[in-house]
Amino acid sequence: MPDVAVEKKSNKFDVSAIGSSKADIRKALWILALPAVGEMLLNTTVGMVDTAMVGRLGREAVAAVGLANRLILIILGVFVAITTGTTAMVARYYGAEEDKKASDVLRQSIIASIWFALILGIPSYFLAKPLMKLVVFTGDSFVFEGAATYFRVMAASFIFLFFNLTASGALRGAGDMSAPMLVVGLTNIVNIIGNYFLIYGKGPFPEWGVYGAAIATLISRAVGSIIYAYMILAGRGGFKINWRDGLRLSKKILSPVFRIGLPAAVEQLVMRGGQFAYYFIIIGLGTASQAAHEVALNAESISYNPGFGFALAATTMVGQFLGANKPDLATASGHEAAKLALTLMSILGLLFFLFPAPFVRLFVPTDTEVIGLASMCLRIVAFSEPFFALVMVYAGALRGAGDTLWVMVYTIISVWVVRIGLAYVFANVLGWGLAGAWWAMNIDIVLRAFLLWRRFVSGEWQKIRI
Repeated sequence: MPDVAVEKKSNKFDVSAIGSSKADIRKALWILALPAVGEMLLNTTVGMVDTAMVGRLGREAVAAVGLANRLILIILGVFVAITTGTTAMVARYYGAEEDKKASDVLRQSIIASIWFALILGIPSYFLAKPLMKLVVFTGDSFVFEGAATYFRVMAASFIFLFFNLTASGALRGAGDMSAPMLVVGLTNIVNIIGNYFLIYGKGPFPEWGVYGAAIATLISRAVGSIIYAYMILAGRGGFKINWRDGLRLSKKILSPVFRIGLPAAVEQLVMRGGQFAYYFIIIGLGTASQAAHEVALNAESISYNPGFGFALAATTMVGQFLGANKPDLATASGHEAAKLALTLMSILGLLFFLFPAPFVRLFVPTDTEVIGLASMCLRIVAFSEPFFALVMVYAGALRGAGDTLWVMVYTIISVWVVRIGLAYVFANVLGWGLAGAWWAMNIDIVLRAFLLWRRFVSGEWQKIRI
């Protein structure tokens, strides 16, 4: 195969250097996916470390952080309108060798991200307690206060978080997966050190508990913003931004970004809202089930790494191949990415089924009730891991093509009708409890995998013009 060309100065991925055989495509996918897998592994560590360190404070602290993060994820769903559109547009422009247009998209997306951060962050900061009252129904004052405190600090970090997501999305569109991995690795180190000192009050620092975990995350995100700003100004990813063009929003540049991104944002809002409704069912099962649910999700997130990596690789390659007018190679790259992710996530699913307890004890080493419930959840979700690989990769491939509308439609049907409906019936009507809710999630994942696979096989996404 021809070597996959990467400019030494910019680290820009050159899709024109990829051969047409399956072996060539797999090699290119691995080149793109490995840094993305590393990034996801490191990114997952942030959540795992927060949960593990906060878990030492008790199940109420775990529940508080989990509730706050549920609301944060819903808010972030709005911002996907920028990140998804930015990645897809940058990939298309680089595939078509229109680098200046790609740089203009990034500049405009950065400006839009700052506005989004202010519009969403300021009200969230000042309305933290009223907002958390909408989602905290446990009656536990510690859980409520901890959730409100954590949420308020996270709202203050939105301006850093949104900038980071925009920068990383653009770099991925350019095929530079190593830069986001590097940034996440460095910010993880900052976060872990901050957690150690601020959660437990080590050295001269106060013992802030949940508040300390939030402050550590805010600091780590600020550090990430500084690094991303330096990279972009230095021309990383081949970007050459001309700030003399001004800070005004351009309808011409942002229209295609939002045309692609808005369905993706609705999809994420539907997904996050569905997860919240699903979470209400879990809350009704008691604090132990709620904590076990959080722990099991964090443990399961380990398996997301290969799916995330190959989904991002598929997004980049599909977008750039379409930009280069090579739809057959775009199709082949999507299918090959799905096969690789399915294989790796199936292996991890087998480990979850055979050895769930060691994964769970990373977060709650002593609470036997939570360990037992979370281990049960991991055994259940092990059956859907191969299907979740297909969901992640085919959704990523369709987003790279700009085909975000059908991903949104499938999410609405599968999450709101299947997952929530069956979770209520299984958990409450049939009395299966937490196990019933997780079986409902499995069925949702299997259905979405089939729908997304069918859409990708149809080839209709190749006709989209952006």
